[in-house]
Amino acid sequence: MKKLLGYSAGAVALAAAVWAGGVAVSSALSGKILSSACEQLTAANAAKHEAGTSPLDIKVEYRKESGGFFSEEGWFVLRSGDQDLATRFPVTVSHGFLSFDAQSDCSAVIRKIFPGAVLPGAAAEGDLRVKARFLPVDVRAEIKGSGWYSKPYLEILGSKEGDRKPLEFALTLRRAPFGRTFVSLTGSNVVTPFGEASYVRIASEAGEDEPGSASLAARNINFFSRSSGIGALDMRFNLEKSRTGGLTLVTQTQASSSNGSGSAVFEAGPFSSEKIAKAKVKLPELLTDPRFTAKYGAADLITVACKAFHFDFDYDDAGTKVDYTMDLTGQLSHPASKLIFESVDALTGKVDITWSGVSDEELSKVMGDISSEVFERQGDTIHTFVEARDGHFTFNGKEFK
Repeated sequence: MKKLLGYSAGAVALAAAVWAGGVAVSSALSGKILSSACEQLTAANAAKHEAGTSPLDIKVEYRKESGGFFSEEGWFVLRSGDQDLATRFPVTVSHGFLSFDAQSDCSAVIRKIFPGAVLPGAAAEGDLRVKARFLPVDVRAEIKGSGWYSKPYLEILGSKEGDRKPLEFALTLRRAPFGRTFVSLTGSNVVTPFGEASYVRIASEAGEDEPGSASLAARNINFFSRSSGIGALDMRFNLEKSRTGGLTLVTQTQASSSNGSGSAVFEAGPFSSEKIAKAKVKLPELLTDPRFTAKYGAADLITVACKAFHFDFDYDDAGTKVDYTMDLTGQLSHPASKLIFESVDALTGKVDITWSGVSDEELSKVMGDISSEVFERQGDTIHTFVEARDGHFTFNGKEFK
């Protein structure tokens, strides 16, 4: 019995020692990990700012103020360029077994980011939380914020929905085991100068040596310049290896609107895997760089191909049921040194468009007076074959003037 009690006491002492050792490791490493994470964020943003994909030159620093075995306190400090923003917010870090949990009220930063004309300072709030474990290394940071839009901002834009609920958003960054990174930005009740949406999510996933993938999802989108809206939009972006050894940007889209629903698959390329790897850029950075075709193109020409496009028009027009479909396939090539809309005079390619179940009158409402000149009826379908050659366009073999 004494031996059993001795073994039990020894096991408890060993477990306590192991646990205390794990907490001691967390106490020693938490500050270093937070400082390292700030340095990596600063370096990543500096590279984006230099490349022109980030308008802000923001530097982030962690300063430890005091610490103990179970917790420590410090500050996150934000600077813009060489000037101090005088923006810092306190951080409390709790040490666990080979892990730590940091929390902070970052409302001051949220108020710096959003102009008072959009979110009045007193109405903007934010919280930061960083959770990390060491075996395996997994670090997750999340900033949550909210605030009510100002009345003048909503009135100028003509928003009818924005004042019913506050803006709520969350930015999440995760450094997962084996070097994979996940970034997502979500927002509810988003009101911009172009339109508003009840929900928006932008996300990306990538490994250390790959550009990764990206996605966009939005719900209940209303454009201020249009009467119709989009109920749901889902887009997925991937860079895939092509047969020639380069990379092809593949975009898959599904959407539903007040006029119907549809899906599409577009491909663009070729892009150089070597140039992208050397620049160490991820897919979201490529998509937001207006000159990425010139920087990362693997050939003199970039080809944009529509592999599939199908849209079902299904709506009521002044009491009349409208129900027809449109299908499109084809491809266009343009100089890699220019954007596609900058090189209309150099476009080369072919596009095939077919409308099924549509009357001449309905097509005229959609296309206007040019419908009879560019479309030909073939039984139950209306068809046009568009060919571009050095900026000259023909429709079903006829040049449109």
